[in-house]
Amino acid sequence: MQAEQLRTEAASANPQDAAKALRSVKIAEKICAEGNAHEAAKKFALARTQLASTVQFAERR
Repeated sequence: MQAEQLRTEAASANPQDAAKALRSVKIAEKICAEGNAHEAAKKFALARTQLASTVQFAERR
């Protein structure tokens, strides 16, 4: 879900920022697939920062 929203946002972002963010999203997805959701969340947060995102995601507790 987060990955899709970030990809959508990246489509309208500055190309350099979008490329950085999409790399972070790809890494986050791999980390998440390996079962480390905490580290993946950090990478998704980094991607949002790289896009200067205003999209808010619900925190998982």
